[in-house]
Amino acid sequence: MFNENGEIMSFYILNGEIEDIALMNDTIYIAALPIQAEYIED
Repeated sequence: MFNENGEIMSFYILNGEIEDIALMNDTIYIAALPIQAEYIED
């Protein structure tokens, strides 16, 4: 997730093979299988 200045506000660390990626409403969506996600926030 990005703020209005383009800085990263929060993110996930993903472990898995990336299948697809998209950007919508200032959010990057990644399809990865198998997925293990760890949420990171400042």
